[in-house]
Amino acid sequence: SITNLAGTGFVSGATVKQIRTGYTDGISTNLVVASTKITCTIPVSSRMPGQWNVVVTNPGGSPATLKKLFYDNR
Repeated sequence: SITNLAGTGFVSGATVKQIRTGYTDGISTNLVVASTKITCTIPVSSRMPGQWNVVVTNPGGSPATLKKLFYDNR
């Protein structure tokens, strides 16, 4: 789980996904969005271990990418 994805300007309906070149994106679930913090659950069962970028997108907005933020070390 991501329990403290901090930032500013998050709005209701924002999405969070984990991306890594050559792999299927992981779409987060159970999002709780506040204006400066997001918490969510990350589906890891079908993804490979390693570093993943996290992308946050507000509805109608441009995506913001946090590079190599998440490391799945199953």
